[in-house]
Amino acid sequence: AFIGGEPLINIKALERLIRITRRAAATKNIGVKFLATTNGLTLGRPGVLDLVNKYRIGVSVSLDGPREWHNETRHLLNGSDSYDKIMRSVEKFLSGYHSPYKSVRATYRLAPGRLIGTYRHMRDLGFNDIAMGSFEFDNKMLSSDVTQELFQEISTLSREIESDMVSGKVARHSWLTEIFINLFTGNVKQVICGATRNHVAFDVFGKMQACHRYLGNEKYELSAQDILDRSGSTLLPTIMQHSKTKHCSACWARSLCGGECFHVAKEINLKDNASALQDQICNFKRHKFREGIRAYTSIMST
Repeated sequence: AFIGGEPLINIKALERLIRITRRAAATKNIGVKFLATTNGLTLGRPGVLDLVNKYRIGVSVSLDGPREWHNETRHLLNGSDSYDKIMRSVEKFLSGYHSPYKSVRATYRLAPGRLIGTYRHMRDLGFNDIAMGSFEFDNKMLSSDVTQELFQEISTLSREIESDMVSGKVARHSWLTEIFINLFTGNVKQVICGATRNHVAFDVFGKMQACHRYLGNEKYELSAQDILDRSGSTLLPTIMQHSKTKHCSACWARSLCGGECFHVAKEINLKDNASALQDQICNFKRHKFREGIRAYTSIMST
């Protein structure tokens, strides 16, 4: 997976990495799939579409909702808005992209209307593989009124996604599809994210971390020896702690949830209102799982 900054800036380097990886994988008789997350600005450049189709790279576009919402936080280097320029590149790219999955990733603000408004915008643009998330839970408590509005919005959205899946408008939606798969297979989700267990993140200077969220944090910086001899590393065990903590033991959703992101959990524990903030996050997650179970039951019974 090639993510953050912008992996499609240097397509010659990207192709070289892919070839090296494929050769190494072939010696072990394993297959490799390639993914790239892009801000979309590079998608219209010469050679990008050919490279993506040649190596069957799964492309996910970062687009944070409708024009006015996206432009709140995503600006070009000269300070101007980026939405229109991105969309020109995206439209050109999607017209020749071979994958049946048109993927998009949105980060939305926790304000009533943003969640469902962002989803509808992505769907109406023609994306059928939609991932959405918000990191604002890490930073602040929400009022009870806003929380209830968000809960109702999730309930409305789950029914709309269910309808869109049945009609074929949408193939996948991040949290809902994962719930469906885990319920169908009986899979118990052990961790919320594999980043601290089987990923390596690099910054522009080649420094390594187990997750991109740690980049710049010297306390958790990995050495080559940590990667080459994982079992002998003294640092990795402190990062790879089990993400299910004591607040998970009595939670009915623990088998679907996988606990908390290790990075987020550390940040939460530094706050004075850690317990209340964790409860808020867990209540929000449980509501999503409850709606996911309802949608799964509805689809399987039709």
